[in-house]
Amino acid sequence: MRRTMGTIPGIALRLATLAALICLALPVAPHAAPLPSQEVLLYPDGARVAVTVKLPPRPLDDATSTLTLDLPASADGDSLTVEVPGRDVLGIDIATVAATPSPIRKALMERRDAARADLAKVRGTKAAVEARMALWAGAGQKGTVSPADLERVDALMAKHFTALQGEHDALSLREEEAARHLARAEDELARVGGGDNAPRATVRIAGASDTPVEVRYAYDVTGCGWDAAYRLDARPDRGLVVFMQEAILRQSADLDWKNVRLTLASARPDGRLQPPPVGAWRIGPRPVHASGPTLMRSAAPVAMEAASADMGKMSAPPREEEHASFSTWALGPRDLPPATPIRVTLATEDWPATFAHTIRPARDTAAYLAAHVTLAEARAFPRGMAMHLVDGASVGEAPFEAVGAGLDIFFGSDPRVTARLKPLKAQSGKTGIIERRQTRQWAWDIEIRNGRTRDVAVVVEDPAPQTTDTAVTVVRRSTPEPQEKDSVLRWHITVAPGAVSAIHHEVDATAPEDMRLDPGR
Repeated sequence: MRRTMGTIPGIALRLATLAALICLALPVAPHAAPLPSQEVLLYPDGARVAVTVKLPPRPLDDATSTLTLDLPASADGDSLTVEVPGRDVLGIDIATVAATPSPIRKALMERRDAARADLAKVRGTKAAVEARMALWAGAGQKGTVSPADLERVDALMAKHFTALQGEHDALSLREEEAARHLARAEDELARVGGGDNAPRATVRIAGASDTPVEVRYAYDVTGCGWDAAYRLDARPDRGLVVFMQEAILRQSADLDWKNVRLTLASARPDGRLQPPPVGAWRIGPRPVHASGPTLMRSAAPVAMEAASADMGKMSAPPREEEHASFSTWALGPRDLPPATPIRVTLATEDWPATFAHTIRPARDTAAYLAAHVTLAEARAFPRGMAMHLVDGASVGEAPFEAVGAGLDIFFGSDPRVTARLKPLKAQSGKTGIIERRQTRQWAWDIEIRNGRTRDVAVVVEDPAPQTTDTAVTVVRRSTPEPQEKDSVLRWHITVAPGAVSAIHHEVDATAPEDMRLDPGR
């Protein structure tokens, strides 16, 4: 595969838009970083790797030289970008060569091959035993021995067949064990990642000198990423939610990343610079010959280059940098070996919160502890699993994702706060003399019991009745009167310790007599 590259100013122009964003996440070092250097921008589903190294060019002719870049098996050769300060990059040729495995992958390949050989040996020995067993099993068939030798054959068969059967059973156990060893080796090899083939880039640059030059190149890799994880600990007595955000870093790309400058990104930049055209909306006669669908391919995303930075190890959680469409966390120099997930703390905060028990009696009579958090500013938290705790005790796990400054977080049901829905009326009838109409009437009492030793704030939620036809009328009466928002009725009440509070709720609906009325509940 051959790709023609522009000059260095042209490359810089294409990269400037998104490279500037990542530069915000990585502080510029006061001195040039020692060569070679490696930086990794880790997305949830991959990574962008930037390398700076000095390499000796190989003169190709009087005006051109070449550089050879061996990329890992997990690299996408089409994503490669190259810059050589002071030289024009004339083109890049990508070839496929045999991959050089990392020491970890090489050791696992040798272990897998040894397990395969051991399994084949056991199976071969077992097959030979089965053949001998078949031979002895047929030794007594008519015509194979004389009647005079039958007794001797029978005695020898019992002796040898019994021994062979014991050997066969032992080999079967060895076969199962060898198969398990092979499966484990193949599983570990798959988790390390990599492959048999890898891209090799031949970079053509202007100039015929063989003096080593600084080369800056970057490429995308698969088989790695990170997942968000959270810990939400409700402390109702303190009016707090103790929040922790973590990142679980994973790498199964057969890359032995040691002391690389690592930055996390919450999303992969799209790379498109403008939205698609609005298009036209035409309503009219359908054409006789409708045109087929048009397939549109978006332009390939502009490559992101990580800026060099000389950062020390971080003990405090990294600071989140928010960009136009994603956030980044600069973790500094890190080791990320293959097949070994690593947890990194991104944030620990105490969130002031107001707590209440939420009850939705039409669906469930349990009372769920809920925290309403108001942050100082709008935040975005990428989706991840969250451990929910109350006063340090785990109550379960659930996906967590939030955008904005106001968050409502649930922490499971509280058995000491319960609700009871008491139906009082559910009947139908007819009314009117001139215009006959059908009627439906419902009435409930909702009783909330507080088994705690302190006051409990409770929010009772029930759907507000809505009509889907103007001929249907609905009237509701409640004591106390609820608030209505977004077609939901909410009663905010405080229940004293050991007390029971009640809500009385009635709904009347009328409709034409001939309408097939759906009561909705």
